[in-house]
Parts: sequence; C-alpha cells; structure tokens
Amino acid sequence: MPLRGGSACDIRICMERIFLGLGSNVGDRAANITEAYCLIGEIAGVRAVRMSSLIETKPVGYEDQPDFINAVMEN
Repeated sequence: MPLRGGSACDIRICMERIFLGLGSNVGDRAANITEAYCLIGEIAGVRAVRMSSLIETKPVGYEDQPDFINAVMEN
C-alpha cells in the first residue's frame, strides 16, 4: 500500500544499503579517496554512512602502474 507521495517501491529503494568501492593510484591516493567519500555524500538523496580502512593493493591485469589505495563506503 503506497504511503503519502510515493509508492511502496520508492520507500524500499530509499531504505537499501549500498556499498561502493573506491580506489585511486594517482597523486595523493588517500586524499583522493577521502575527497570522493565526501563528494558522494553531498549528492542529493545520498547519505554517506561510513568508510572502511584504506588498504594498499597491487594492480591486477595491467601491472605496470602504481599501487592502489582502496576502500569501501556504505551509503
């Protein structure tokens, strides 16, 4: 049954948790990740809940590039 101004589907979508992978291997990698987290949290309708620790990883596939810093954020 729809609630005021929306459908049951709209409410379900708003309540879903989303996990987004972030990664950088250029410039100040850690600062790039932090900035991405903050900018994504500024998108209308998105709430940045928390972010994992930063993890350094080797590139996969094309390996002739700098190591990555990776994290996961929850929205």
